[in-house]
Amino acid sequence: MRQALLSITCAALLSSCVAPNSGGITSNNINAGLGSIAELREALRNVQIVETQPANSQSLGTISARRCHRYFTEDQPTLEAMLPDLQIAAYSLGADAIRFLESKKLNGLADNCWYVLEAYAEMYRLPE
Repeated sequence: MRQALLSITCAALLSSCVAPNSGGITSNNINAGLGSIAELREALRNVQIVETQPANSQSLGTISARRCHRYFTEDQPTLEAMLPDLQIAAYSLGADAIRFLESKKLNGLADNCWYVLEAYAEMYRLPE
């Protein structure tokens, strides 16, 4: 009885340590919490993905996006699914273009994920 109570207490404490969606969006799902479909489409249309820094552009710094691989039954997160996440984040910060920098596969156990895929991009504001 005492061992069962200890097991239940430990499980409750460990499960409360992880915030929901702290690992980011799961799988390759669309993040509907970012806005309406029209707003998401506008962001994707207005933020270019470039290979090098555009001439006369101003760097606005770097941004990151995260996706969680939580369930074996879901597709694993892909970089192709994360590029729109980076574009949407950049658009919300006033950027006109992004340049992909790198992605990392991180241990996700603290985020209630098997792993977390994190991507980074540099944002640019283009001259008018």
